[in-house]
Amino acid sequence: MKVKVKVEKKKPKDVVTALVCPHCRGTDVSFEMGLITGRKYNCKDCGYVGAFILERKVIVGEDESVEEL
Repeated sequence: MKVKVKVEKKKPKDVVTALVCPHCRGTDVSFEMGLITGRKYNCKDCGYVGAFILERKVIVGEDESVEEL
């Protein structure tokens, strides 16, 4: 006798890298310029502009919840 079991496949959690401002620890950071000047980022929270930026790996769940690694 064969029994069929329905298994729900869960979507794997996505691991993404979040950019973090070194001054205010804000995450509203965008890439500003590149090429000859090198990479520079702009923090929209505190106005920081510079090449030094922090990267933090986070897990994004199905319901858009964010957990730190």
